[in-house]
Amino acid sequence: MVLSRWRFFRNLLLVRNGVGRLFNLIGNSGGAKGEVWRSGSWSPAVDIYEAADVLIVKAELPGLSREDVHIEIKQHALLLRGSRLHDREVDDMQYHCIEREFGTFQRSFLLPHRIDAEKVRVSCQDGVLTLRLPKAGATTLDAAPSGSHTRIKLSQSGSP
Repeated sequence: MVLSRWRFFRNLLLVRNGVGRLFNLIGNSGGAKGEVWRSGSWSPAVDIYEAADVLIVKAELPGLSREDVHIEIKQHALLLRGSRLHDREVDDMQYHCIEREFGTFQRSFLLPHRIDAEKVRVSCQDGVLTLRLPKAGATTLDAAPSGSHTRIKLSQSGSP
């Protein structure tokens, strides 16, 4: 039998995080409209809104570099995937509070319009990733899906 020192607040946070992950797995409650998949050890907040000719996606990804994010568009679906590593500057025994989540994430959304993948614009500023997804004509989700598959790799300039 291994004995370990009980740390009330640390263990309480572990229980809280575990219960939160359980509820996310059960019902994906609070998910965005059109969200298909959410997995990983944390989940970035995402806003999706629409203008006349473009869909705009904003994801909160503080502490991530452009190389940490994978963006993929398949037909009417958008996939955001990546990971954030735990900050190992401080030994675990020196922390008084750990609230920033880390690990892998994956978010997938159904988009209400087909996207012109050639004209997608990506920018990242102040920890917010912004995708400008131009609509491909006036086609909606009811249209026949195309076989197009696009993977966008972020570059240093912020353009696809």
